Amino acid sequence: MAGKIRILCVDDHAVMRDGIAYALQTQPDMELVGEAASGEDALRAFRELRPDITLIVSRGIYLLAANDPREFDLTPGSCSVGNGVGTGCKPLISVDHATGDGIMGDGVIDGRGVVSRLISVDNSNNFTLYRINLRDEAGLNLSFDHGSGLTLWGVHVKAAASANNAMGGIAIGSAARNVAITQSYVVTATSQTEVQINSAQQPAP
Repeated sequence: MAGKIRILCVDDHAVMRDGIAYALQTQPDMELVGEAASGEDALRAFRELRPDITLIVSRGIYLLAANDPREFDLTPGSCSVGNGVGTGCKPLISVDHATGDGIMGDGVIDGRGVVSRLISVDNSNNFTLYRINLRDEAGLNLSFDHGSGLTLWGVHVKAAASANNAMGGIAIGSAARNVAITQSYVVTATSQTEVQINSAQQPAP
């Protein structure tokens, strides 16, 4: 088992946990070390089992960006509300040089119109977003580049009015490989109708 990615599965539906457990059996570099049906059980299991890093945002929980753009400056004064994507703001969540990490839960991650990117994943492999709600009406909800293995499963996105409705403010870089999006939906700030995000797969060269 040495060297495997240790996974704790958290879901309040037993059928979903069984499905994830079955899928993991086909992954030689992953090991399911435990399951939990609630946030409370997940915390207890996490303390006991110490799986690899996972951020769980449970139903009813809101992870909010600070209102002050100065908190996201790349250089002093560089981040301004509405100044566009990638032009001076740090992302709310940055993942760099990581393997097997992810964000899951039925909670909400909300940029509140301040940050230009909610989540930036770079130089990282096998990153998963599962059943999370992303809201960033100012810029990108997610960027992924220089890595292999991105999975979006059951993700709901509220995107900027200017976002491409087919991807909902999700940017996949030219150096990204093995990207899969399924059962995920996007609604723009000016629309009240959710549109299913087209599944995408980029095989390794």
